Amino acid sequence: MPNLWPLIKKLYPGDSQNIGTVLNYYRYGSLLITSLFYFGGPPAAPWFLKTGVSLSLLCEAIIFTRLFKAGGGKFMQHALVAIETAGLAFILILTGGLDSPFLWYAINPILAAATLLPHYFCWSIAAAFLALAFSLHRFRLYSLEPDLPLWSDRSNFILIFILITLIAQLFNYLIGKLCRQAEVMAKQFEHIKSLYQSVEVVSHSSEPKEIVNLFASYSKALTGAIKVIVWLEIALGLKTAHKKVFYAVRGPRRQPDEETWYPHVKKLFTRGSTDWKADIIFLPDGHGGRGALVTVPIRSNTTVYGVLSAYQHGDRNLSETEKTLHFLADLCAVILEKRSMEILAEELMLNDEKDRIAGEIHDKVTQNIFGLVYSLDCLIKQQQLGEELQQRIRAMQKNSAAKPARPARLHI
Repeated sequence: MPNLWPLIKKLYPGDSQNIGTVLNYYRYGSLLITSLFYFGGPPAAPWFLKTGVSLSLLCEAIIFTRLFKAGGGKFMQHALVAIETAGLAFILILTGGLDSPFLWYAINPILAAATLLPHYFCWSIAAAFLALAFSLHRFRLYSLEPDLPLWSDRSNFILIFILITLIAQLFNYLIGKLCRQAEVMAKQFEHIKSLYQSVEVVSHSSEPKEIVNLFASYSKALTGAIKVIVWLEIALGLKTAHKKVFYAVRGPRRQPDEETWYPHVKKLFTRGSTDWKADIIFLPDGHGGRGALVTVPIRSNTTVYGVLSAYQHGDRNLSETEKTLHFLADLCAVILEKRSMEILAEELMLNDEKDRIAGEIHDKVTQNIFGLVYSLDCLIKQQQLGEELQQRIRAMQKNSAAKPARPARLHI
């Protein structure tokens, strides 16, 4: 018994969180338990027959799990379940009919059918097994017990099979829903991680071209679109009104062709108004299909910077794509506003530094003039100077004593 679990792991290695792996663990466990009851209880069959039946079912379980895991298409999986159901029904002839312990091992193909579409296939397999089991019960071997009425005494057995089939379908639905939610959460986690990286990288960049390229790359990764277009018009500084256009494209060149999307995106870019929220058009993808081009404006409260477009196949999840693009457009506008504020702060710091240097020069000049006036006063007091020279020195002293005006601060 302690070596049973390693044996099962060796027979069917896999991810323990996969529903197919869980069902196969149940298969081997139920086979072990029913085999023990079969060996220790009725019917009174020869030991070699019981051994042969148990080993045959073990080989069947290994072959079935390997073939079912290999896939081969839905038809192949449906055929394997149907064949196993019929085989287990005929095994009941050798193991006691409806009194066989392997009757409960026969639940395994019903559980496997619950994981397949359509949903009624599971009920078809359960009904087929019950019909075969009841039909073949009269042909059972190694059983001396008299036949019992099939309905009144077997109604609980039928009810149990119906409930097990219903529970299997509900369990499969729940597991499928949880798996889809796990995939969505994993995707959202990757998006959040990419978003954090994009904000971290873009926030440390000040060059417009670098900002546009980085934002286009991260937008494509976050939206999962085939192609992303970022088209912006950014002012190069505060002192000049000159603006320069930057745009970046990420994605295959021919999905769709530039001649298809360029005129439309350019029209939206040159519109320059803030009265639209999103634009969706359908364009051919160059391979016989079509896709949706979703465009949103990149704007702040006061400025329209440009547009952000994403192209995807089909028309599914357009609302989710639009929400993601609006979020990314707002993020881009915040980054561009941050860049403008940084430029403004740099220019204010530069003006403050100019004022500081001008003040220092003014104070130094004032000190020098004061020293000059004091020196001229000393010269005037000397007796050996002539009257004409003293008058000239007094004129120089009077002109120098006028306090120079302090330079005015610059305000923006």
